[in-house]
Amino acid sequence: MTINFNTNQTYNKFFKQAGITTTAKNETPTSNNITENKEKSVASVKVGNIADDNKNKRQLFGIIGISAGSILLLGIIAISVLSKGFSGNLATKFREISEKAREKVLELTSQTKNLSIIQKIKLRFNKSIQQTAEAMQASSNISALKDSFTLHWLKKLKMEKIIDKINHFFKKITLKTKNQSYQNAEYSVVEFSNYLKTLASQYPKTKESAELIEKADSIIKQYMEHFSSSKHIQRSNETWNNLKNLHEEVYGKLFKEGFWKNFKSLRSYVTTDLIVERRENIHINNIIQKSKISNSLGDVETNFKQAFFKLIMDIKPGNNEAINSIKEISKLLNKNKTLKGIDESQKRKELFEIIKQELDKLCSSVDNKHSTKHKIENLKRLLSPESYRKGLVQEALTEIKELCGGKNSEIYKHAQKLAGNLNKKINNAITQENIVYEKLAEMQVGSAATDVVGILAPTALATFLIVDAKDKNERITKTLTQGIPIFGGIATTYYGTARGFTGFKNLALGLSTVYLLNILGTETDKLVKKYMIEQEKLKKAFESFTKMQKNIIKQEKVTNTAKPEPV
Repeated sequence: MTINFNTNQTYNKFFKQAGITTTAKNETPTSNNITENKEKSVASVKVGNIADDNKNKRQLFGIIGISAGSILLLGIIAISVLSKGFSGNLATKFREISEKAREKVLELTSQTKNLSIIQKIKLRFNKSIQQTAEAMQASSNISALKDSFTLHWLKKLKMEKIIDKINHFFKKITLKTKNQSYQNAEYSVVEFSNYLKTLASQYPKTKESAELIEKADSIIKQYMEHFSSSKHIQRSNETWNNLKNLHEEVYGKLFKEGFWKNFKSLRSYVTTDLIVERRENIHINNIIQKSKISNSLGDVETNFKQAFFKLIMDIKPGNNEAINSIKEISKLLNKNKTLKGIDESQKRKELFEIIKQELDKLCSSVDNKHSTKHKIENLKRLLSPESYRKGLVQEALTEIKELCGGKNSEIYKHAQKLAGNLNKKINNAITQENIVYEKLAEMQVGSAATDVVGILAPTALATFLIVDAKDKNERITKTLTQGIPIFGGIATTYYGTARGFTGFKNLALGLSTVYLLNILGTETDKLVKKYMIEQEKLKKAFESFTKMQKNIIKQEKVTNTAKPEPV
């Protein structure tokens, strides 16, 4: 880099103070000036050439940057597509489409009268959608294929200790969301119980006061017995140990039995299919335990609806006997919503006994399919009195309503608000535990190890771009504008996946991080470059000043030597 001091007023003043003169634009150049101007002209040409060369380099660097950005974008999309988050979410969408189409097919084929032409067209159309969506669900097994294959060969290479460390790290992140959800639920339980005791203190030494205190203590006791930190952490640890051999099961299904040979039977996510019964057992048990604490009519209906819908999806449209049982059970479940009066509990008990008998008929009419019979048993469990009765929270609300003058009182409304928050928080925690079960299963199949391998590839790209820089300045630029965004985007994407942020939400999170870090890096790079240019100018100025001082000292020595000795 060459600095033209003649065009810089600051440096002109500096040289004037040092005793050096420069030629102004309106001055006539001397011979010395001409020589200097020639040198400056030559220097000017050189600077121009260098500038052009730098421009070309910057253009080339820009192209490299754009290419790196494109690779990064494609890389993150590829990672997300191949990860359990994206593929699992996509498979869920296809499953929902398939289930809706299947439900419509079941409804049309169960018609006792002859179908009209429009209905026949709808039937064919929905059958086609159902078959296509079921086939597309196989996309979810992309992640299972890559995970189980990677883990299989890592184990062959005797890398179990490294795998355990990776799993331990990712497991902590995965459990964090679930643990936080249960902590929030516990806060809401304590808040509601404390409110009951506060109300009880306003009615000292009364029967109602004693009942509220008893309810408050019972709610906390029931919660701690099943949902305390020690209990749900223990369940997670037991889940992890029980899934220890899941990798061999998945690998056997996909590679030993043959993925393409069993393509029809592997249209759904194989990892989820193999754990569905174990996971459902824990989930139903959590729902039943939660119903002891808080169990609104909305909860009961939602649980019935979800369990019944899962059962319907297993019924073949051609099985008329099973379809008739399904229709009858559906009518009886709808009748449950209309039950009222003093003898409501007794009527519900009798109704559910009839439904159980219909479920027994259904069980004998379906094919010898273990998963279908398991779903029938789950629905039976939800029809037991402990699942549909009022929870302690709802009983407490009834007592508050009677004590405080009806449902329009401010005290009751506030209690109802706290109860709704409690119910929502516990439901959310149970849902998170259900999600975590699948995440832990995926880790045992090899997702965490594959994630690390997936991180290493783009990390290697980022490292190469930085190391391959021509000089220190370019290395700083690449680190700020490409390296850090790549690392940040990948880290955010995988962290989001581990925390349960799936699909497009997680992809958007990763890309947003890349974009923001790139902007931050670019602005920081500009400031760094500006600072370095100023430092370079200052360095050149001091070098020129030092050189000038040396020349002055040298000239003084020559002058002193040339003087004649005094006579």
